[in-house]
Amino acid sequence: MTSPRTMAVGPTSIGSATLCPFCDMICQSSVWRTTHPRLSVSDMAMNMAHRLLCRSPVWERRCVQRVVPWVVDGVDSRGSALEIGPGYGANIAALRAYFDEVAVVEIDPVLAAGLEARHPGLAVTNADGANLPMPEKTYDTVTNFTMLHHVPTTKQQDSVFDEAFRVLRPGGVLAGCDTLDSISMRVLHVGDVFNPLDVNTLRDRLGRAGFTDVDLECRGGQVRMRAVRPHDGTAPSRCP
Repeated sequence: MTSPRTMAVGPTSIGSATLCPFCDMICQSSVWRTTHPRLSVSDMAMNMAHRLLCRSPVWERRCVQRVVPWVVDGVDSRGSALEIGPGYGANIAALRAYFDEVAVVEIDPVLAAGLEARHPGLAVTNADGANLPMPEKTYDTVTNFTMLHHVPTTKQQDSVFDEAFRVLRPGGVLAGCDTLDSISMRVLHVGDVFNPLDVNTLRDRLGRAGFTDVDLECRGGQVRMRAVRPHDGTAPSRCP
């Protein structure tokens, strides 16, 4: 991995959580309503503070200067990259500057349309990252940035890993980062889906998806993950 360059109805309660009536998202306990008829992060699944942060110039600057360089450091910039779940797109400009070719898949139709408008020429697919429409062995790199904790169940998160593995070419790299559990993150996510990764089980989960050479690094309340789809004929390692 070397680089040559640098909707109005009320929610349904489930215990202390809330089940979104449209997308089966488990949200932290909160009082919320939305009038949007479609699934849209911009109207439903993220609270106002979170939405403002994720589309702010401050957050984009942080991603460009710190997050993206950390995640892609040492990853081969040649070939094609797919970002799963870019949201408002804070990472897109930096990724397009780094990789030869970038495509994105975004589950929210409103955000997907916004990405197309903001980034001319960007290949945007409105689809679920846990059920990608792309053929297998399509990309050299798959990236994801602080989106997995918005995936409501561990099973669905594992499906994202499975799909990332499927669409990677042999020798391709999964490179991503995500937020770790903390009091401050739970406060930020009140009303949101918040399903943080468990670092103690992440290596095993990536191994079950078929990845090898799993490398994890924790820094500043986040975990960076690197994993490789082995070349055909190479037996993937299985974590005990």
